Amino acid sequence: MKVRVKDMPVRHNGKRYKKNEELVIDQKHFNDKLFVCLDSAKKDKQSIKK
Repeated sequence: MKVRVKDMPVRHNGKRYKKNEELVIDQKHFNDKLFVCLDSAKKDKQSIKK
C-alpha cells in the first residue's frame, strides 16, 4: 500500500523516510500514527475492520 510519512521520521527496510515522503509498505506494517494511507481502496477496507 502507498503511504506518506506524517510527522516523525521512520525507518523501513533500512532506509529513513522524512515527513511527507511517500513509500510503499505491506499492509501489516501500516500504523495510522506514523503514516497517511494514499490508497483509497485500502482506506475503505481498514475503516470496515474497525
